[in-house]
Amino acid sequence: MKYLLIMYVDHEMWEGLTADQQLSAFQGDGDFDRLISETGELVESKTLSDPITAKTVHVRDGVPSTIDSPVHKSDAFVCGYYVVDVTDEKSARSSWPASCRTPHTVRSRSAKSCMSPVR
Repeated sequence: MKYLLIMYVDHEMWEGLTADQQLSAFQGDGDFDRLISETGELVESKTLSDPITAKTVHVRDGVPSTIDSPVHKSDAFVCGYYVVDVTDEKSARSSWPASCRTPHTVRSRSAKSCMSPVR
């Protein structure tokens, strides 16, 4: 079964990390990529750009309009995602994010994430 694992990061918290802490977070992502690649569970993984580059598209009466900003202004933003193919929901939950050093876990906080089945 495939699951979408969405990673969030608090922009202010990320900016407050030292360069070594940011590097550690990136290394944790790399470690997780290698782990789920080796097990054959990785379908796709992407890191997203900084939210300052985000665009929001609204469609009203069939006419699209674009705004230079994320949909929701907040401290946390989606920074990346994984699509994994695992045997069940328990496997998806147990493999991530515990094995992945996100910026939140680098600062001894729990990772903020979202998991959803992919149809």
